[in-house]
Amino acid sequence: LGTISARGGANGGDGGFVETSGKTYLDVNGIRVNTGGGNWLLDPTDITVVHSLSYGGGTFTGGVFENGGGATATLNDFDINANLASNDITITTSSAGGGIGDIKFDGSVGTIIISNSSGNRNLTLTADNDIIFTGGATIFTTTGPSSPLDIGFNPGVGRKVEIQAGAFAVFDGLDGSSSVRAAI
Repeated sequence: LGTISARGGANGGDGGFVETSGKTYLDVNGIRVNTGGGNWLLDPTDITVVHSLSYGGGTFTGGVFENGGGATATLNDFDINANLASNDITITTSSAGGGIGDIKFDGSVGTIIISNSSGNRNLTLTADNDIIFTGGATIFTTTGPSSPLDIGFNPGVGRKVEIQAGAFAVFDGLDGSSSVRAAI
């Protein structure tokens, strides 16, 4: 619901670092982060990524900064894409605090599109448990050769990246000269 800027020095440097945390639940609904090419870390207990056409499309049980006692945070693809413009993004989950440590992409309310449009960017997904695709399509893409997107999938030890029945993930470099690289 606000703006955070940490651009790493008077001349920009290598960019800054922003960490957004919550004891068990994380609300970053509509956030705007600018690290000037650095890294934005989100570390909820569990997180579900959904589709939205605008900032702040997540749904919450309860009021602002409250999830009715639940452990799962919601982050929408619009917020991810808007923040990839000036940051690498790392999402790390933990089973501490009552959750199980999953990162879930739920395409049941619309196709999730994660798209980089600004320089070489990294999206790192590190789950304490599983990384799960469910309910429809998730597309990882770029807008051209000057904006590659590297995605790291890091499930917990002995855990998995799972694409459930009815879901699929697409990695699309669009024009052949751009790239989306996924590492598991």
